[in-house]
Amino acid sequence: MITMLHPARLEGVKRSFVTRRVPLSAICGLDQDPGQLVAGDVVLARVEECGQHQKIELPCGRRAAMHPGDEIMVACGARYAPDQFHAKAPSGVGPANLVAAGGIAGV
Repeated sequence: MITMLHPARLEGVKRSFVTRRVPLSAICGLDQDPGQLVAGDVVLARVEECGQHQKIELPCGRRAAMHPGDEIMVACGARYAPDQFHAKAPSGVGPANLVAAGGIAGV
């Protein structure tokens, strides 16, 4: 089911660096049940708690603090960093982790 997304709602969203080339004018709806997610899908997520990554890198390169309740725009993806994370792209809507401060969501 696609919910229409009012442009004003996106004003309060913290966009991550990896979404810098996504034109906000192209975003008009929110699919709450997209089925299978794949690496590269852009998602709107709500921060439940902060762990390893306390800040998110914005499109301008500046880092912004994240707080529970913040909405962030990130992309699904995998990450292999032996000293920190080994994650794959989430396969569906549900809990995920910010596995890179630049805006990668994985499980």
